[in-house]
Amino acid sequence: PFKFEAPALAAVCSERVHLAGAANTLSFQADGSIHADNTDGLGLVADIEQGAGFALAGRDVLLVGAGGAAAGALGPLLAAGPRRVVVANRTLERAQALVQSHAALAALQKTELSAQSPQVLEQDFYLIINATASSLAGAEVPVPAHVLRPGSLAYDMMYGPAAESFLGWARQHGATPRDGLGMLVEQAAEAFRIWRGVRPPGPQVLAELRALMAAH
Repeated sequence: PFKFEAPALAAVCSERVHLAGAANTLSFQADGSIHADNTDGLGLVADIEQGAGFALAGRDVLLVGAGGAAAGALGPLLAAGPRRVVVANRTLERAQALVQSHAALAALQKTELSAQSPQVLEQDFYLIINATASSLAGAEVPVPAHVLRPGSLAYDMMYGPAAESFLGWARQHGATPRDGLGMLVEQAAEAFRIWRGVRPPGPQVLAELRALMAAH
């Protein structure tokens, strides 16, 4: 809950923190200084590419939402080299602000980056990421079904029962659904690497975690 306040504690912030305006990992250095990083987007990309087997390079991506979750994800998404990223949000100004803050990185990656209102989306996408709280609130899916193409990956950052409405919508329209449990595991693995210098095997941990959840 204090991701946006955490950077103020740090002497050094990573570029990911500067872009997202938030930190989820603080590490304490030998000289007593605090370094801040944001591993959320790294975890998301790792789960999409390694866990789900969907390569991002050269693809079209729809990022739904423009809050803290979307801000933490956009930088690492762009670094993965997609052809195009559209940020869609009900409040268009927030999406435009997020796009503007990442414009230099998008230009460096030669990725087309734009903001749109969900109701005017016309094309379909290889990957749709729900970074809103719509699933948690039980609200309708915030984008029209035609953004999905057969075989698209529809990814909800939520997991467990909170993600079921979005995942069910994805299945109904022929997309491949995936919840955000893998993102949770992978961002924690990256934080562990920062702290301990060793990265736990995310896919193995995820498989064990899903088995434990299924047993209960």
